[in-house]
Amino acid sequence: MNFVVFSLLISVAFGQQLLSLRYFKGGNVKNPLNADAPYGIYVSARSDAANLLSNIYVVNADGTQISLNELRLRTVLPTSGELQVYTVEKSAYLTTTLGDQVMSILQGVMFLSSTSQLKNNSIDGTTTNAYTTTGFYMKEHGKNDSTVTVNTLRDARFTGVTGANIVGPLPAGGKVKVGEYDGDSHHEFSSTPNDFIMPWSAPAIGQTFQISSSNGAAGQFYVQYFVQQGTNTGTTPRHVETTTSSSGTVSISILVILALDFCCAF
Repeated sequence: MNFVVFSLLISVAFGQQLLSLRYFKGGNVKNPLNADAPYGIYVSARSDAANLLSNIYVVNADGTQISLNELRLRTVLPTSGELQVYTVEKSAYLTTTLGDQVMSILQGVMFLSSTSQLKNNSIDGTTTNAYTTTGFYMKEHGKNDSTVTVNTLRDARFTGVTGANIVGPLPAGGKVKVGEYDGDSHHEFSSTPNDFIMPWSAPAIGQTFQISSSNGAAGQFYVQYFVQQGTNTGTTPRHVETTTSSSGTVSISILVILALDFCCAF
C-alpha cells in the first residue's frame, strides 16, 4: 500500500479522529461525535477565548454535559500540560448557541481517541507498550520548542510502519520534524504545518519516535503518531536514512479528503 495513503487511513483503523473546532455548526445544531463507544475526548484550544468555549458543550446520551472550556483545562496534574481524557460511555454530540460565523474563528482542535486506547492505555508517557498503537501530542501556543522522544515497543523480526498526521498552524519560518530512529538509520519528515492534515509514514519501526519543532513558540501544532506491526520475516529488517519535506500535491489531496469528510459528517 502507498505509505501516504496508509497514513491517511490510520485514523480510521484506530478509530480516532482529529477535528478542527471551526468546522462544527453553531445555532443549536447537534453535531454528532461519531466514534465507537466508549471513546475519549481531548480538547486543545489555548488561543480561543474562554467565554466562547464556555458556551460550547459536549452532551452525553444521559443528558450530562461539559463545556469545551472545562475540557481544555482538564490536565493530569495542576502543573502539567498533559491533558486528561474525558470518557464518553455511549454517545455524545457537540452543540452551542454561538453562530456559525463565531465558530469559524476558533483555532482549537478536538481529538477523539479509540476504544482500544482507552482499554490498554497503550501510550504511557514516553513509552509504548503495544506493537500496534497510536498516540497524540499537542504543542500549544506559547510553549517553547522542544523534542519529545517516544520509546517504541517492537519485535525486530517483524516488518512495520511508523507514521504521523500533522496539523498546524505555525508562523512563517516555523518547522515541525517527526521521525523514527534506529541507531544510525532513520526516516524523517520536516514541514511547516498548516490548517490541513499533513500525512507521513515510513516502512520501518525504530527504537524511538521523535517530534520536534523550531521557531514554533508563537504557534501551535498537533501530531497523531502511530506504529503498526506487520508480518514476521524471521530476520531483522534494515532500512536506509531518508529525509523528506511536504509538497503542494499532498496538501491539495488532504484538502479534498477533509472537505468530503466534513460534508458527510455534518
